[in-house]
Amino acid sequence: MTDSARRLLDEGDCTLVVVKGDVARKFHQRGANDLLDLLEREPESLRGSAVADKIVGKAAASIMIKGGVGQVYSRKITADALDMLRSAGIPVGYDLLIPMVMNRSQTGRCPLDTICAPLSDIDAMVKAIHGFLRGDA
Repeated sequence: MTDSARRLLDEGDCTLVVVKGDVARKFHQRGANDLLDLLEREPESLRGSAVADKIVGKAAASIMIKGGVGQVYSRKITADALDMLRSAGIPVGYDLLIPMVMNRSQTGRCPLDTICAPLSDIDAMVKAIHGFLRGDA
């Protein structure tokens, strides 16, 4: 499953691919928006799925863990995200280990990973991400 998700991601016209069974879906929003949408609206689509993402930091990893993702491939992943996913028993493949996910202006850390940095509880991370992305932080 991860191979097909990776192949679709490599086609370059999406930021996230979720494969579950025979269904492969491509997503195009920036950041963790698509993952959070799936967790909130279609949690069953994440459970046991193969996910391919361009970049995975602590925030994206927390949503994947909360959603019960079965396996992950990322072009770029942070050490925190890799440790979290592996600790949750989720197999991970990646191309490049990076020190942090950068913000859009490339001047510092991504705000979602900044919010999640001091947190260790998955539910607290997802709640903080929800608050930031949905404007009720």
